[in-house]
Amino acid sequence: MSSFFAPPFGPLNGIHYLIQHHARPLKASSAVDLLEALIPLYAQAFLLLSPSFLGPSTRLLRATLGLVGILSLTNQFMSWRVVPPGANALNTTLGSLYVHTVLKYAWFALAPGATDTLMFRAGRKRRSRAFAALDLCLNSRYTYVEFEPREEESEKAAAGRRSSRSPSPPDRPTFPYTLSTASRAPVVMRHLLLGFLQILAADTLLAIVRAAGPSTLGDPNSAQGKIATFLATTGFEVIPGIIDPCGLNENRVELRQSVIEVLITLALGAAPYLTMNGLYRLAAGLAIGSRLWEVESWEPDLFDSPWAADSLLDFWRRWHGINKHDHALLRDTLLDVAGLPHTPFLTIPITFIISGLLHIVYQLGMNPVPAATKVGGFFVACAVGTFVEYSVYRATGSYVGGIIGRVWTWSFLYLAAGRYIVDAWVDAGVAATRLAEDDWADALAVWILKYVLVPYAK
Repeated sequence: MSSFFAPPFGPLNGIHYLIQHHARPLKASSAVDLLEALIPLYAQAFLLLSPSFLGPSTRLLRATLGLVGILSLTNQFMSWRVVPPGANALNTTLGSLYVHTVLKYAWFALAPGATDTLMFRAGRKRRSRAFAALDLCLNSRYTYVEFEPREEESEKAAAGRRSSRSPSPPDRPTFPYTLSTASRAPVVMRHLLLGFLQILAADTLLAIVRAAGPSTLGDPNSAQGKIATFLATTGFEVIPGIIDPCGLNENRVELRQSVIEVLITLALGAAPYLTMNGLYRLAAGLAIGSRLWEVESWEPDLFDSPWAADSLLDFWRRWHGINKHDHALLRDTLLDVAGLPHTPFLTIPITFIISGLLHIVYQLGMNPVPAATKVGGFFVACAVGTFVEYSVYRATGSYVGGIIGRVWTWSFLYLAAGRYIVDAWVDAGVAATRLAEDDWADALAVWILKYVLVPYAK
């Protein structure tokens, strides 16, 4: 029984072992094999967009395609991994894409036939069935562009919407109502520029962490307590060239250990957000530039301004639409199978438990592996914090919010829960990740550590 729960993955240790010992280095030519594993997904989507009366009759064929696709994709997932130690974190990306696609295969297999739902129609009136199927495969947030006025709109408002060809508000309230009428070229440039800047910012944050503690934080090898060791051996002086230009140490300003700890958590927490959003922006630029997608269909961001959150409930509502859909799909299925009610007292903890388990599964291809107890601890802590907020609402009738809500939310994320997952990442060498083979991020990091936050040995 003890071997069943043996680290790092318990019952999945066999899969982890096979990936580590038999997977080949991922390279550009691997894309062909990976795309072959996605052909059944496209076939499923094409069948889903059959006339509504044929939808249920295609379920058996879609289920067969789903099984073939999942087996093929699993084989590809176990056959490739990112080998360089400095890129180990990218194996998490492969794991998350694998899990997301498996869930999509399962969903497309079991859906009764969804041509009439908002999620699936995605501008069908302006698109061929073949392209609508491609959009259904790629459009993981299920945003849509609707060009017909809603019945409840006034004639004047409807005429205005028809003239601007703007999209109707998305079904999910977290996506902003956009009235974009800009020409295609400037929008493409905006997406590409934002994508480049966000990835550069993420790479710079990681470069600062690597350069500040090359033998601790930036070490790609696994070791326990890297942050504690770094804090015990390294201090930081703030802009010494301005505060103490003569080097007399009379006005020297040093950062407290607690502040350094928060900055490390902030940097490593912001880097994944910037990376994912940057990649989404680059994909948006390419998609809009291809002239196959409407400008408006890529306007809703991958994230809904999570920095503006004033409660934990608000933060997770704004965070990562793709994962949010996957977790909700699994949660609702689990509750339905168990015959349990969909009440917040059940949906909140189950959502975070599923999220934590999936994030651990994402790491199957990693070596070293972040500690599952710490990764899971982050999501358990967030479940407790969110449950406390909901309990306050039940007791007072008011949700946490405003200035007090912001202080509570960000203190909880960066001073409490966030340390669990950041400790796990740093101890596994994730901070050594390099997103791009260029010198820009390193040059920015060197400048910041020379003039703004200057490290010194204690």
